[in-house]
Amino acid sequence: MKLLLISSVTPQDTTATELVLHRHFAAAVGELEVTIASDHPALTNDPNGIPIIPNPILLRLTKTRLAAIAHSLRQLLPTHDTRALYHNLCQHRPDAILTVAHGTLYPVALRMSKRFGLPLVSIFHDWFPDMARFPALLRPWLDRQFRHLYQRSNLVFCVSEGMRQMLGDHPNVRVLLPIPGEKLLLSQKISAKAPVPFTVAYAGNLSTCYAPMLQALGQLTKTTESLQLRLFGPVPHWSPEMLHDLTEADIYGGFLSREALLHELYQASVLLVVMSFEASDRRRMETSFPSKLIEFCSIGKPLVIWGPSYCTAIQWARKHMSAITITNPNPQVLLNALETISKAPEEYTFYAQQARKMAQSMFDPSTIQQQFMDALMCQAFES
Repeated sequence: MKLLLISSVTPQDTTATELVLHRHFAAAVGELEVTIASDHPALTNDPNGIPIIPNPILLRLTKTRLAAIAHSLRQLLPTHDTRALYHNLCQHRPDAILTVAHGTLYPVALRMSKRFGLPLVSIFHDWFPDMARFPALLRPWLDRQFRHLYQRSNLVFCVSEGMRQMLGDHPNVRVLLPIPGEKLLLSQKISAKAPVPFTVAYAGNLSTCYAPMLQALGQLTKTTESLQLRLFGPVPHWSPEMLHDLTEADIYGGFLSREALLHELYQASVLLVVMSFEASDRRRMETSFPSKLIEFCSIGKPLVIWGPSYCTAIQWARKHMSAITITNPNPQVLLNALETISKAPEEYTFYAQQARKMAQSMFDPSTIQQQFMDALMCQAFES
């Protein structure tokens, strides 16, 4: 199957949707022939890539005080130079166009699919209108554009049931969870009780909406002898004083390689997933599904999810009884729950087993890849 990816998000072995695309395409070698059209800098190293050139004036303005207006114009108006893409489509017809509903290029993908009569496949991983650098007055316009892509796509992949419900009815929509990496060998025996010292590990984004929660928890656990918190991820946008304090307390452990991080996660007692309680983040929490949750299950340690009751992670955990859930934003409530689980061996073992069960069933990478390929091939056959 020949697939043309037109997207601001490109497949890379990094994080988030870039990593998801990378894994899907790597697992489909021999089945998918993928060409990429993007304005992403990474495309400069791809001799087969199709450059989409952003308007240089607007691009320059994104680095000034007029950044919000420039981003709006780039998103809502056809300002990209797409001549190379147009000529390529005239000469090489793919079976379908694929795009990610994020950034400035999904409107281009929609236009090209209409112009050339090609089926459009769209991936919805985040509620982009709530994340874009847009003036408040223009957000409803962006929201309509986002929903328009959903309605006009021939096939849609939604990252969660919450995303599917928020976007509404569609004749051909599939819920496709983020695909994890290769299966880890879960050869370690599940401990009959929590390891000592009791260590809580978090890996991922330490900035944006998660920063206040993780900072408060870090400050609280600094003086807690019975529990050790470990935070791993890129250097966060915290005050130098806060970062220094939590580094000195051996709480912030820096950004580690995959091998080093896996070693730390295997040493932990439980793994922590955090979802924002802020009202402004509600729709994002209701629709996204944290990929780290899926990766953590493969470690085979109990999961603790700290977030509001309406977020997708909490709802998943309650439905499948697969994680300890804390829905109170007070970090002391979380700390009390962690201390309780550290002294409850039967509960600890149960949730470790549940995480392992999810890794081997719902979150099995071969199953998720097969769901992706089956939907694509079915769409190609119908077209």
